[in-house]
Amino acid sequence: MNNDIYAGSYLYSSIIDKVSTKHLIPTLQRPYVWTDKKQVKKFIEDILTSNDYYFIGSLVFVLSSNGTVGRDEIIDGQQRMITISLILIAIRDFIIKYKKETKLDSILREVSSFLEFVDSYDLKKSPRIEFYDKRTNSFYIKLLKGECGPSETETQKRMLDNYNYIYKELTKKFSKNIDSGITNFLNKIKTLKVIAISCTNNSIAYELFESINATGMSLASVDLIKNFLFKNASKDKSLLPKVENNWQKLEDIFADNRALFKTFLRHHWISKGYYISHSGLYSDVEDKCKNKIITSLSYSNELAEDAIIYVSIRNSNVESLGKIQKWKRFDIKSVKEILEFLSFLNVDQIYAPVLFFYKNESKENFKKFLNRLAAFQFLYKYVPGSPSSAEKIFAGFATKSKNVNTLFQELHSLVKNGHDEFVENFSRKSIYKESKSGDVQFILERYVFSKGGAKSFKEPTIEHIISQSDGDDDCIHEIGNLTIFELSENSKLPTKFKDKISIYKKSPYKEHQLILKYDFDKNYKKAMKRRTEDIASDVYYIFINILKTGKII
Repeated sequence: MNNDIYAGSYLYSSIIDKVSTKHLIPTLQRPYVWTDKKQVKKFIEDILTSNDYYFIGSLVFVLSSNGTVGRDEIIDGQQRMITISLILIAIRDFIIKYKKETKLDSILREVSSFLEFVDSYDLKKSPRIEFYDKRTNSFYIKLLKGECGPSETETQKRMLDNYNYIYKELTKKFSKNIDSGITNFLNKIKTLKVIAISCTNNSIAYELFESINATGMSLASVDLIKNFLFKNASKDKSLLPKVENNWQKLEDIFADNRALFKTFLRHHWISKGYYISHSGLYSDVEDKCKNKIITSLSYSNELAEDAIIYVSIRNSNVESLGKIQKWKRFDIKSVKEILEFLSFLNVDQIYAPVLFFYKNESKENFKKFLNRLAAFQFLYKYVPGSPSSAEKIFAGFATKSKNVNTLFQELHSLVKNGHDEFVENFSRKSIYKESKSGDVQFILERYVFSKGGAKSFKEPTIEHIISQSDGDDDCIHEIGNLTIFELSENSKLPTKFKDKISIYKKSPYKEHQLILKYDFDKNYKKAMKRRTEDIASDVYYIFINILKTGKII
């Protein structure tokens, strides 16, 4: 056995005596991610229904360099360790609730000993598990003290949700046989079997982590990439802290949205010119690093810098982007409008080229290219094609092997013959929803402006031609029944269509005048259908023109 690695088979009850008395879960490890109640339920059922010595996998510790004073870091297995601790807290609270009806004082003391230890220095009780992240640690301590909320972060919410679920499961299973049921359950937990591996330094731990998860199937690309970068950087003691610091910034940025972290890594990779699927990302990063196309430090530096930009783009936080590039107020307003439109479209693949253009183009070019990308993405949503087709075009452009004109010509080719399909899909799917109407409003504004007359609204708002009180629910929210008015004027509009006719005739917007040709007062359902198809057809060509020119009406 390597003197730097110690491994053995242990029962859960003996880990605190023979392997690690007190543990630290570093922030650089992924946060607590067990969100599926089925996952927790299965874990509990597996423990209860198994024979003694149920094997739950391996744990990897990095032993503290401070001897008995420090804490050992859990490098692998923290999800199971946290879940077991939540089960133990729920058992403790369950016993306390029914204490008068039970004879479980000794069990209660034993459960407490698994959760806390008495510090030999000040004789105070301390949690066996400590989280490096202060917010998570503070919340966990509250759970240990019997305080159950409220949660403020996604990690805290998962812990609280799972604790509450476990407690309810204990109530269902053991409320009628508390003593024997709880005693048996705790015995099952005590005899859980693990392979505990202890390492003397992080470098060895990263090697082990990679070999344990070598297939890439048990962990997300986020964790595998992080471990690879750390392992690669650990060869240089001065380099590793810098890479760890960069990754810490990423963990902070994506603390409450792990899924977006994963998406960002792939979009960032595509923006560098490397098309790859989620499943192939880790291998591609590893290959580029080993072939010295990138380094752990340069790549982690890029990620830390670009994550701020990426999240600002996704959140339409143009004020933050504008500070970086010193945009004027008009620039901020126009870019924000487009980014909010993209957000309402709710399609991911567009953000890789948006990130690329923001980093590599001037302010004016970025605005123009953003308009063209948004137009393409809107059209491609209703002239559906494979997302990978567009992503491959984006990645090819990012390698500098294509110029901008070629990029947009290729994107145009994906939608240029899709008029009929667009009209059919857009007419059927473009339904107004009050809670999510930003895309419909943006599209209607472009349609209204395209017909001539006044060129802008101060406070645009969506107006139903046939009011919601006078029409059938099944068609009243179709785009053919919608137009745009000033918010102040909209509040003064009469309810009945016949009373709106004179207002439409006098409107400075020609599109309002054109509403009258559809005879809404005779057969409004037929009028809505005709107008929906006409709007869809016109909108297709409006956005084709934006895709070609970058000019927003």
